[in-house]
Amino acid sequence: MKNNLRVVSLVMLISLIFSGSLLYYMIADIIVPSWTQEGVDLYVYVIVCVILISIVIKFITGMFGLTAFTKSTTEEEKQKKMKIGGKLSVPIAACGLLCLFIKLFYSDTFLVADVFDIGLDILLGFMFIICSMFVRAGRE
Repeated sequence: MKNNLRVVSLVMLISLIFSGSLLYYMIADIIVPSWTQEGVDLYVYVIVCVILISIVIKFITGMFGLTAFTKSTTEEEKQKKMKIGGKLSVPIAACGLLCLFIKLFYSDTFLVADVFDIGLDILLGFMFIICSMFVRAGRE
């Protein structure tokens, strides 16, 4: 389970590429051009905020997951990092579900980056929770 958690943490850090590219698209192609034309709907700003929050939390959680199993980490530090990482992965899954809800009900476009970002947020959030529970329980 320890190796699974390392892989989930690494994929979580790699998924920052999808989130970052989606955030760049939302800001550069939708929000900035709307300053000179008509305004943008409120859901676009909400999605940008949710993606930004998701990026920060994914980075922190991924780093906790990768640094928890270094040789210099004691058992107490590992348990603490797994506990904090498990708690932080709940908002990651919630951000993915919130983006999915907003995109399904308010948006008329659904990009490939949206699918990857939302899917990875939900999947990685739940996988990190499950893996950290097993590691904290001593089933490595």
